[in-house]
Amino acid sequence: MGTLTGSPTTLNSDIVKRSKNLSASSFSGYSDGNWIRLCEPNNPHVHESWAIYDKVVGQITQLETVDSTTAAMKDEASKLYSTSYGTWIQRVFPIQNVGIENLKIKRLDIGEAPDGSNIYIKYAVNCWIKGVESDNTCRHHIMIDWSSHVEVSGCYFYKAESYGDGGYGYGVLLERSSTNCLIENNIFRKLRHAMIVQAGANCNVFEFNYSRDHYWTKWGIEWSSEPWDPPFVDVWPGGDISIHGNYPYANLFEYNYIERIIADGYHGANGPYHAFIRNLPYDDHSSFGRGWIILHDSPNSSVLGNKGGDNNNPPINTSGNTSLSVDLYGFEGGYEGAGRIHNYYWSYGGWDDAYLLDISYYYSSRPNFMTESYTWPTIGPRADVITSQSIPARERYINSSNKTYNTDPIIKPSTSKGTLTYDETWIGSHTITGIIMVPSGVTLTISNSTNITLNGYSIISTGGTITVESGATINPSNSHTRLITGSAIQGIYSTIASAMSAATGGQSIEVYGSHTLAANLTVPPGVTLTFKNGSDITLDSHTIQKGSGSLAIESGATFTPDIRLMSGSTVLGLYTTIDDAFNHGSELHLRGEFIFNDTYTLTSGRKLVVQDGALLKYPSGKTLEIAGGGTLEGNNATFTSISGTWGGIYYQENSSGSLSGCTITHATTAIRDHSGKTGQDALVLSSNIISDASYGISSLNSSTYIFYNNLTDITTRAINTSGVNASPEITFNEISNSENFSCIIK
Repeated sequence: MGTLTGSPTTLNSDIVKRSKNLSASSFSGYSDGNWIRLCEPNNPHVHESWAIYDKVVGQITQLETVDSTTAAMKDEASKLYSTSYGTWIQRVFPIQNVGIENLKIKRLDIGEAPDGSNIYIKYAVNCWIKGVESDNTCRHHIMIDWSSHVEVSGCYFYKAESYGDGGYGYGVLLERSSTNCLIENNIFRKLRHAMIVQAGANCNVFEFNYSRDHYWTKWGIEWSSEPWDPPFVDVWPGGDISIHGNYPYANLFEYNYIERIIADGYHGANGPYHAFIRNLPYDDHSSFGRGWIILHDSPNSSVLGNKGGDNNNPPINTSGNTSLSVDLYGFEGGYEGAGRIHNYYWSYGGWDDAYLLDISYYYSSRPNFMTESYTWPTIGPRADVITSQSIPARERYINSSNKTYNTDPIIKPSTSKGTLTYDETWIGSHTITGIIMVPSGVTLTISNSTNITLNGYSIISTGGTITVESGATINPSNSHTRLITGSAIQGIYSTIASAMSAATGGQSIEVYGSHTLAANLTVPPGVTLTFKNGSDITLDSHTIQKGSGSLAIESGATFTPDIRLMSGSTVLGLYTTIDDAFNHGSELHLRGEFIFNDTYTLTSGRKLVVQDGALLKYPSGKTLEIAGGGTLEGNNATFTSISGTWGGIYYQENSSGSLSGCTITHATTAIRDHSGKTGQDALVLSSNIISDASYGISSLNSSTYIFYNNLTDITTRAINTSGVNASPEITFNEISNSENFSCIIK
């Protein structure tokens, strides 16, 4: 069992059906990946006091993204959740990745225990029960509350100590907002309700289950296989599959071979959107052979391709609050024929003359546990050939001494080197001791709680699937690289160089975490090298060059040093010195800190862009000079001295550029514009902070645009313009603490 934590957060807008979006005044305390309980506490359709108290309507889901006032769920909303019913969310600390396999439980209690579930699951996600035989229960064989992504498959559940009213004699019970659970390929025998959804259970799937020998005691009468007729509104005979009130909704029932499906009215309203697809209600253990789908309270539901009924009663019986959005058994005589409802075929016969291409709303192809000896589909109208009208769980009960089924029953160790021979999910700490290969048909999942140490080795797909969940850490500081084809991971490598050696055209390489280069790197032809947000690269005297591939750098990636050779918006390479980079091109972008030992001159044809946050330091008396034909642009960068007073930035004749949002301190003359440029070619100096200088801005023979600058502690002249054929524009500048002349115009 997991737990709830924190307090509920009330949502301030409705969640429409199939939406994932949440809105609240604040999502403080929530993070990406948190599991939550979505709750509609005041839903008016919940009938009984215990269900009202437990606030059963809602979903257990996960947050994919969280911002200050908005968030997105992993799962779509199963219905409209209304703020008028007080909808809220609350964090869940679920128990995760726990499985029970290949176990036999024999209940020895005598009498009616008040809470007698053989297996109880609460606030759990990604858990499973496979191949379990459960003999006898006081109340429920399995009870699942407030859980998500729980699988119950290949099990055999039979008998109970009591079969009376009040929640006794149940097989698998889903309730209290349980969501996205799979109940599949199980056998149920001699139970009151083999499978039951109630009290807000939604978006669950019941597939390929076999139930027989239905049994119930009421008023001292045993209700089992005697010839009774539906609908029995006053005395429900009970269903192997029961939709049991207090507002369950949007559940899928497919390919179940059972005696009866009943949506009853015992415990108040059932919710909408239940779907009944290709089920076969049939009494296997008696001579009557009859079975029905009885929907007394099942609004806006769908019935498709179900077979059943008898000589006196049709397969689909509706009453009460039921409405059918779809009622179709198949198309008569072929896909061009008329679409016919279920009870038409019951009236006129010809079940085998019906065709239906709707095969499954859960599986896109034949499930692994169903061999080729079965048709696909296996129940209901034909898609091509006449269907088998049976399922593996039924055949297992009739013909096999082993009533349970588990595709992979042995818990196998996680591979540390070599080739994987089965699907593996890595959890916790895992150290690699050699190269790992993932072959075709095998899946490796590195879960969100895993810490992998590669030890310099690689994990490589040779046709299999590699999945890395958000939150997994690979190597210290998460420093690794991934080789990607499309969206599929082809390999995980310790170094950028090893990923490059494996890459071919059309693939991409993603770099995560911290790396120090050991050699120069050139991107292979047709390959994209992407440095992901949070990656931190130390070049260590080496270069990275685009070559015939592509370089992409996400916001948040850092380099030491960060000298980027550019062509427009394309990154051509990363270099360790400015001069080396300029030997390979004409435009550089700088980020980070740079310390110069002497005056640096930006020569003709070269462009230097000093980016946001960059820091350039110069020795006393030394200058950053832009020669004619050179260009310097600064954006929110800082220029200052190592010690003492440096010479400042000097735009020489016929140079060009701009400085915006920069900080220039401790200079003789912070900015000298002697470019001689006028009109639209003139330098733009805007929103800069200039301090502790003899001269702030000096413009000679130039029509400099001087806007919104802040000049303080200037000892001689804050702004000085002179010369001929020039019309500088000086507007909205703030000058303070200038000891002599603030602004001189000659």
